[in-house]
Amino acid sequence: MARTRSDLPRMQKQAPIRAPRPPAVAPATPIIEKPARKPQMMRQYDLIERVRRYNPDTNEALLNRAYV
Repeated sequence: MARTRSDLPRMQKQAPIRAPRPPAVAPATPIIEKPARKPQMMRQYDLIERVRRYNPDTNEALLNRAYV
């Protein structure tokens, strides 16, 4: 049996349709964002030097393996 439009269930209370609000204040000048800089990858010997500054007893071989 085919359903007609009147057979379909309807919502009792539908939310009112609201128009989008315009922005309150438009900026005077366009904001130009700089492209994000890609962070530089730390070199292997830089990593070892940095870790040695706060931990002189560091295991250099382990750091090299972790880096690679």
